[in-house]
Amino acid sequence: MTPRRLAALLLTALVAALAAAPAQAAGPKYRGIQVLSLRPGAKIDQLKAHLDLARRMRANVVRTEVSWAGLEPTPGTYDPGQVALIDEFMRQAAARKLKVLITVLSTPCWTTTQPSPDCSTAAGQSEASKYPPADTAAFGRLGAFAAGRWKSYLAGFEVWNEPDQINQEYFAGPDKAKRYVALMKAAYPEIKRVAPKVPVLGGGFVGGNGRFLEALYAEGFKGTYDMLSVHFYDLVLTSLREIRKVQARYHDSKPVWLAEFGWPSCASRARRAGPHVCLTRQGQAQAERDVFRALARPNGRFVKGAIVYTLQDSPSFEFGAVDLRARPKPLFAALRPAFLGRPGSPRKVVLRLRARGGRVVASGGGPAADAYEMNVWQGRTIRYRVAFRLDRNGHFKIPLPAALGTRNLTVQVFQYWLGTRRAAVRRT
Repeated sequence: MTPRRLAALLLTALVAALAAAPAQAAGPKYRGIQVLSLRPGAKIDQLKAHLDLARRMRANVVRTEVSWAGLEPTPGTYDPGQVALIDEFMRQAAARKLKVLITVLSTPCWTTTQPSPDCSTAAGQSEASKYPPADTAAFGRLGAFAAGRWKSYLAGFEVWNEPDQINQEYFAGPDKAKRYVALMKAAYPEIKRVAPKVPVLGGGFVGGNGRFLEALYAEGFKGTYDMLSVHFYDLVLTSLREIRKVQARYHDSKPVWLAEFGWPSCASRARRAGPHVCLTRQGQAQAERDVFRALARPNGRFVKGAIVYTLQDSPSFEFGAVDLRARPKPLFAALRPAFLGRPGSPRKVVLRLRARGGRVVASGGGPAADAYEMNVWQGRTIRYRVAFRLDRNGHFKIPLPAALGTRNLTVQVFQYWLGTRRAAVRRT
């Protein structure tokens, strides 16, 4: 065989191998969805149904909550029924090639910081579970038990849920930052001792302005976690960007898990879901896929996991990818390519200008989840600048100041995260 012929054959083989190789997934390493909690009373058949749906969506991770109060109802004694339930859930997830992010929360009544708890009733125990523990070392031991037993199944261990939440449902009482850091300092070394390869996620907060994270740093938070966990809704990308700035100010380069994000699809009911803006079902699908498209860009590499909240609607909230009867919503299909690591390119910003009543009105739309900025020039001088967000339909409509008139205007709109720009010129 001549050298030229051999080189041609090698080139052909290389091209074929490259064509056969699977495309590298874009975006976070872990892409998945929240499923039912592993709390007392949870049914394994319902949990398996959720795992089946997550697998159909091509998720590679699911997030679930584990109740400390349910798992350890008395000090040092683990409820065998709860242990068996979690064991089976982990096995079922693994059978579907799903890793698990567990979030451990809910203080047992025997160590709650609630003033004068009533541990004699289920209602009293439930109320006590909303407060942080008095004995943080006890939580460290619980963390070691859980991480040690289920480490082979875990994508991560998230310490508590939303300690800064204003509704006081998860971490009630004063001194939240101080108490949470004490919990992290107790849990982190115990978890790493038995499961050194399991990432410990700290934070789990909802506030996207950085103030709670700064309070955590002031209490010694740095060094108590492997990855920062955040739960951001609506302006997801804006919040991620602000939080990363705070991390940089404190010389903290740990990666981030977007452990909860999503929008409710309740726009047809003309109501709000608590503080969340209701979208249409199509708008929900588009907005959540927009997030994955943005995270697949180079500036999203610090985000290592993204968890959509949630798999199924509840009677109170319509965040699900399926409705109450487990029928897929548009979000179900929209997330599948994102979960496969093929979210697609970000949508373009659209800008239109028209004269109305002696002034120019700028309108359009674009990708969701981030703030926008508009700059308006008259000649070579910027005459108007405004930051804004899209409405619940993914649109904007901004009348420019009447003093600018309708002549010789250049308008530019861009989104901060994507850096994409759309400019239009009006000269008449």
